[in-house]
Amino acid sequence: MIRTVEYGDTSQPVVMPPVMFNEDSGPCNRAPDFNEHTDEVLRDIGGFDEAAIARFRAAGAVA
Repeated sequence: MIRTVEYGDTSQPVVMPPVMFNEDSGPCNRAPDFNEHTDEVLRDIGGFDEAAIARFRAAGAVA
């Protein structure tokens, strides 16, 4: 089974898993872009504030 996934301004065909465990095939989403969730991870999981994240970025520790 092939689904079309929106990715930015384009769409891409994606092959779904060959095995389904129920009638619902589940979500089919694009993979995140590189660095797409860095700030959220550092803030929500790492506990860093915006100033610390800005320092990391200025030092080249994160993209």
